[in-house]
Amino acid sequence: MVFFGTADFAVPSLRSVLGSEHEVAALVTQPDRPKGRSGHPQPPPTKPVAESAGLEVLQPEDCNEVAFLERIESLDADVALVAAYGQILRLRLRRLFRRGCWNVHASLLPRWRGAAPINWAIVKGDATSGVTVFRMTSGIDSGKMLVQAETAIAPEETAGELAERLSALGAQLALKALAEIETGAPKLMPQDEAKATLARTLSKSDGLLDWNAPAGRLHDVIRGLTPWPGAFGFLDMGKRKPVRLLIHRSRIAEKETGSCQCEPGVVCPDARNEEFRVATGNGVIILTEVQAAGARRMDAAQFLRGHRFEPGWRFAGTAE
Repeated sequence: MVFFGTADFAVPSLRSVLGSEHEVAALVTQPDRPKGRSGHPQPPPTKPVAESAGLEVLQPEDCNEVAFLERIESLDADVALVAAYGQILRLRLRRLFRRGCWNVHASLLPRWRGAAPINWAIVKGDATSGVTVFRMTSGIDSGKMLVQAETAIAPEETAGELAERLSALGAQLALKALAEIETGAPKLMPQDEAKATLARTLSKSDGLLDWNAPAGRLHDVIRGLTPWPGAFGFLDMGKRKPVRLLIHRSRIAEKETGSCQCEPGVVCPDARNEEFRVATGNGVIILTEVQAAGARRMDAAQFLRGHRFEPGWRFAGTAE
């Protein structure tokens, strides 16, 4: 078997197969990339795990390039297991594995095909998520499914927290899938195309909050974009320029205290009572953990005290 994986999500699955009876011929992962202020190249999360196990690590810029295909062919592996790798495996590469290429995907397919399934499940208010192992084809996450497991999404759970849980679940399903594949006749289930949704790649601009949306919707966006790309707004505190405020955590105000006559985006006057309450299109959202540009992450009440809240604060649409 050859394991293709790059991101943190792939680490538990890699550890799982390395600790099993399955023979892993190599890890294929993305090249080291510059990271942080230093700009020094950093290895992907899976690389140190493979190196500590004495596993060969391959890092092609393009996994479909001829020289790399020849290297994979020389390994004579019958299965490829893929988890958060980051490149498309084209037909010529997939054909090198006699028993197929199988993807450990963090969603309940066919819902949330694509690059950011965990984020979109939370952003759209899904009650459940899960992991699916499916046989890779030319379509985006559209191949027949082998195994699938479901888990509830907690009301306050962020994308980062859910990703950690799903990565552990994925590691369990990876071994279950490999056992099925080894039988030589795995039972596959077709996906229902009518239920397919796309989890497109996120960008930083997706994080700008629309305060006209209901409080529940905003809460889901904040959770779904934490830790990356991050939900944010531009807070006008009566100064020359609004402050870009990253919002890490929030909660929805209780019904009996969640009414506010202010316009959407206005910080409610009772924010001086240690709660960062913001009016929305429907209800009030309470910001509980925030971070101003260039500052550290902090409790929202601490932010209010430090900036001496006064009535009139509001979130503007842009920094201008």
